[in-house]
Amino acid sequence: MKVIAICNLKGGVGKTQTSVNIAALLSEKHKTLLVDADKQANSTTQLGLINSKLTLNDFYEHSISLEKITQTVGKLDVIPNSLKSFMLDMRTAGVFRREYKLSDGLAKLDYDYVVIDCSTALDVVTAGALLAADMIICPTSPEPHGALGVTQVVQVCKMYDLELDKILFTKVDGRYKVHSEVMAELYDDYENKLFETHISQSAVVNVSVVDQLPLVFHSPEHKVSKQYKELVKEIIEEI
Repeated sequence: MKVIAICNLKGGVGKTQTSVNIAALLSEKHKTLLVDADKQANSTTQLGLINSKLTLNDFYEHSISLEKITQTVGKLDVIPNSLKSFMLDMRTAGVFRREYKLSDGLAKLDYDYVVIDCSTALDVVTAGALLAADMIICPTSPEPHGALGVTQVVQVCKMYDLELDKILFTKVDGRYKVHSEVMAELYDDYENKLFETHISQSAVVNVSVVDQLPLVFHSPEHKVSKQYKELVKEIIEEI
């Protein structure tokens, strides 16, 4: 089983879209689980699971098994989340090895791939996701503060003796000079960590969110869907 954590402490970088679409594509040929580890529950909402009775919060707070929480959308298994997780750090304070609870729980499951949509907060669930991961991916949009988000993830990884594995450019628009400048800056600093595939900016992504479908299923022939397919090929080759 290979665990992939999608993490950036900066919001608005396409983290959830990257998580949902990678997981959806992997599920076509592999047994795949998507874990919504973000208390905002965006992955859960996009997949139409926002009214789930059991969520990741129940695993952490009540020790309900991940298997009992898991739901299925098409071929993809999903562990949903909810706003209840906002106070999780406080409610689990003092719990022994709480940062390793997620990796311990995942170890009892049987999947080819697990994709974790991390929170933008450095909380116990984010820490658990990073510690469980075989590959840590930081999606970042090529905007002026984009490099800062990557630096923050690198620093967080070092706190746990981990290493950021790959960086993915998202929401790329070649018409903007600033995008080229930011991308060049990150190439200078992290050339060996950058995916060859870039994800373009597109309004069709928002349409797929409204329709509660992964973009790669909503518009499989769209340019961005094809880019996600190329990205998954890279991930499979490198993990």
